[in-house]
Amino acid sequence: MPRIRYWTARILFILSILGPGFITANVDNDSGGIFTYSSAGAQFGYSLLWTMIPMAIALAIAQELAARTGVVTGKGLSELIREEYGLRTTFLLMAALVACNLGDVISEFVGVASSLQLFGISKFISVPIAAALVWLLVVFGDYKRLEKIFVFLSFLYIAYIITGILAKPNWLEVSHHLVTVPSLHELRHPGYLYLAVGIIGATIAPWQQFYLQASIVEKGSSPKDLKYSQIDAVFGSLFSVIVAGFIIIVCAATLYTHGHRQVSDAADAGKKEQDQAKRLKDQSGIDVQIHGPTMVQQFFLSALEGHGRSLQPRLVCGRNAAGIRNCCSTLHGYFPPCDGSAGDRESSAK
Repeated sequence: MPRIRYWTARILFILSILGPGFITANVDNDSGGIFTYSSAGAQFGYSLLWTMIPMAIALAIAQELAARTGVVTGKGLSELIREEYGLRTTFLLMAALVACNLGDVISEFVGVASSLQLFGISKFISVPIAAALVWLLVVFGDYKRLEKIFVFLSFLYIAYIITGILAKPNWLEVSHHLVTVPSLHELRHPGYLYLAVGIIGATIAPWQQFYLQASIVEKGSSPKDLKYSQIDAVFGSLFSVIVAGFIIIVCAATLYTHGHRQVSDAADAGKKEQDQAKRLKDQSGIDVQIHGPTMVQQFFLSALEGHGRSLQPRLVCGRNAAGIRNCCSTLHGYFPPCDGSAGDRESSAK
């Protein structure tokens, strides 16, 4: 009992100090990052998992350095560059940062357009609305309130970890590729090397250092808070890399295993998941129609994949027709259409 109380207190302590470091690390698991990790898992299975270890070390060092600099100096990174190297150098660096951020922002809106098109929403509607919401948050949003919201949203990535477990991958193979250095033959493959570099680039971005340091200064962290800022930065980095690894594992255990080796965009991933659902219908007897690769759908499909034929409708929605109809009504937004025919057949058999 004392040990449980001790670890509960430690966990609550870590959660209480999460902020800029945790947000910054996890924000890079965005549409571009998820696409990169998904492509790695779909094309090469578990073989690119070795990138997670050096990536975790590099990200943790970069995040901790930015956090420490912000706490000790009380100044943002751009201000320090200007003081040390002058206005001209600062201008050139900031121009390069704007160019990098522009590419990043474009990829985010591409992700918005592609994902909502799966639900029949035109990109000419979704992108302007998303841009307006971002503008409103930046101009009128309260940072302290937004920080709490962003920390909460970052924890939603736990769905990928749960999904990876439910997908029941070959954990021995996962462990092997996690600690095995790739061969020269693998590194000579253009696609393999391209994705290896892309994974690292999708995880460590220039804007992170500027944002993290500025956020810590904005938060008013003093040198006595250095330890807490370091914990925030390192914990966020490790959590972000673990999520990235599980995205690779999920796609390797599902798409790669069943021969779906190419993922071009979110719509293509949705189509592949729909084909997977049809195959699972034949195995489990559950009629599931997929209209987009959301976290909930990935979670549900992986559960089906893990249980196979042993998972029957009554285990998901209840043992009678009424229970199945209620469940179908609840899941209608994720898996339309659905009916209680399985329960009717079971009731008739009784």
